[in-house]
Amino acid sequence: MLRNLGYLGTEGPALVFPVDSLIDFDLDGLVEQFSRVRAPLTLLSMWVPAGEAAGRYGLVLTGPDRRVRGFVEKPSLEAILDAYPPPDGVRGEDTRVPVNAGFYWMDGPAAVRFDRDPALRERRCHRLDFGLDFLPWLIEQGESVYEFPANQVGDLGNLTSYLDTMVRVLSGGFPSLDRFLPDPWHAARRVFLGSGTEVPAEASAWENTLVGEQCRIGPGVMITNSSIGDECIIEAGAIIESSSLEDGTFVGEGARVERSSVGVMAEIHSRVARPTRLRGAGIGDEVVIEEGAVLDGTVVHPRLLLPPGYHDGPVELSTSEDVLRRFVRGAQGA
Repeated sequence: MLRNLGYLGTEGPALVFPVDSLIDFDLDGLVEQFSRVRAPLTLLSMWVPAGEAAGRYGLVLTGPDRRVRGFVEKPSLEAILDAYPPPDGVRGEDTRVPVNAGFYWMDGPAAVRFDRDPALRERRCHRLDFGLDFLPWLIEQGESVYEFPANQVGDLGNLTSYLDTMVRVLSGGFPSLDRFLPDPWHAARRVFLGSGTEVPAEASAWENTLVGEQCRIGPGVMITNSSIGDECIIEAGAIIESSSLEDGTFVGEGARVERSSVGVMAEIHSRVARPTRLRGAGIGDEVVIEEGAVLDGTVVHPRLLLPPGYHDGPVELSTSEDVLRRFVRGAQGA
């Protein structure tokens, strides 16, 4: 569901770039701050617990006025707490600190001025990483850099983060995106259905789920924390958990799909007597998986065929030869 979403603010897009993140922030507030301080650059920050930031994110050193004094790339917990001592009664790792969310608002004339700077042009001949080089250079030059807090940031850069962000959107974590969802079929459980889709009685137990238009859902199907595209077929007794199924996907009876992403018009064949299981899998467009397959962390490139009973773990299958070689090896091992 998030494949084509960028940031959407209160009045529309703020800046449109091909990004691997989803961000929710107060666009009007950002404009007001920019108009007041006229900073050449404003970065969006996320305030996260120090224990989460340690060793993972770039720390922003700022004060009550939001002007940035410097940056520390992936600091230790000790370094974070030196910069932001915890208030009384708060454990150090729970102290919320600002980290760079990777989104920026730059003043147009300032951008032209930076582009013409001889020293910066010289740096560009070697390396000019935006976060590692350009932002510290701005601080060194005495330029005004400010931070502005974002409400939510979701990472779309890998399968796990993509699915986590999808679930946060479906559960209401990005309120500005709710207006792009259909009217809820079950508001309390946040179940959204497209037109022409009929669901079984079990759907009253679904939650945080979006099902597209003209889908056919069999009896006994359970779907939670998942996005189902248009014109999908999910047969009786299948279970879909924290997964994304794109348009035209087929899921056979008794199949179980957990924390997986399934591409356009993929086919997951399954029978109750020989069910197929996907867990943490990334399935490309038009892949066909025959009944009885078990995939755990497996990435399958588009338009491949996996034979009946195929079992595999965390591996990437990019060609038919990969599939055949691993299938034969697995059969010999059995």
